[in-house]
Order: sequence, then C-alpha cells, then structure tokens
Amino acid sequence: MVRKTLFVPIFILLLAMLHAARTGIASLLVMQAREVLDSWALSRVRPDSDEARKNLKLLEMAISLDPENPAYLENVARLQVAEAEINQARKDVYLKEALPAIRKAIELRPVSPYSWGILLVAKSGLDEVDPEFYRALSNATFLGPWEQEVQVEVARAGIEKWGKMDYQQKEAVRKDISRAMKWRSEDIRGIVLSRQCGNCP
Repeated sequence: MVRKTLFVPIFILLLAMLHAARTGIASLLVMQAREVLDSWALSRVRPDSDEARKNLKLLEMAISLDPENPAYLENVARLQVAEAEINQARKDVYLKEALPAIRKAIELRPVSPYSWGILLVAKSGLDEVDPEFYRALSNATFLGPWEQEVQVEVARAGIEKWGKMDYQQKEAVRKDISRAMKWRSEDIRGIVLSRQCGNCP
C-alpha cells in the first residue's frame, strides 16, 4: 500500500522533470536562433538562404518540444518572412508557409504587436488585402505604437497598400511612420523610395 502511495507523487515528479528538460532544451535552441535573428535586425543585413534554413530547423526542433509556445511560432514566421525577402522567386511560398505559424502564435498570444506586425507584412507581401489584413493593421498599430520593429512593419505594409486603406487606417500608418522617423529614419526612407509611392505620406 505504501509503495502504491509513493508511486503517484514519484510519477508526477518524473513527468515534471521531463517537461522541464524538454522546455529547457527548446529554450536553448530558440536562444541560438533568436540571437541570429536579432543580429540581422540590428545590422539591417538579411541572411543567406542556407543560414536561414539552418536556424529554421532549430526553431522547428524547439516547437516539436514545446508546441504551444507563441514566441517560438512567432520566430518561425519572422524567419520565413525574412526568407521571402532573400528569395524573391519563392517569395509567395515562404510567406504562405509563415501564415499557419503566425496565426497560431496570435491565437495563443493575441496581445503581441510583433505577431500582428508579422501577419501584416505577410498578408501585404501576398497581396491579400482582406479583413485579416485590416485586423492585423489595426492591432499592430494599437498594441505596438512604440515598438520600433512593429512601426517599420506597419510602414512597409501601409505604404505598399496605401491606395487600399480608408482615412482612419492611413492616419494610423502616418502616426507610426512619424514615430519611426525618430529612430528608424533610414529604414523608412528606404521603404518610401523602394515603393515609388507618389500618394504616400
């Protein structure tokens, strides 16, 4: 009887230890990939395709260990969006691959402006200007007005789809662009010049 009584808490403890080990390994894998993602963002230099694929595998391994972690899913989608910029010939393929991961990340953590910003850029790149695009624009501007990466993503998608937005949506984009100009002016000017948009803000 005593053995049976002890078995349950020991079994629960072993399960807890296994879960901690899995999440710990997943965190280490993501940490490595995240450092690379952050270095790309800071240097404004995009990775080559082989480097991107290597880090995508790390993130996918982490998700296999901790599938309900929204940060891991968000990072996968961010990397796939970066790959779309590297390889324009396969842009639509990579952007479509990003959608399931970022939608799942938003489902798990709907208050992340970064997730909404990634969804916005992916939808814009696919030229899918639909209710999901407008919802992503609204939530990215509302949840992340002071987040630099989100501001740049809003600027990129907003300028690209300027003619398909109403007055309020354009005002939200203008405000984000104005804030971004304080510390990301080079990025914003590059986006405006690359889009050749005469009617943009």
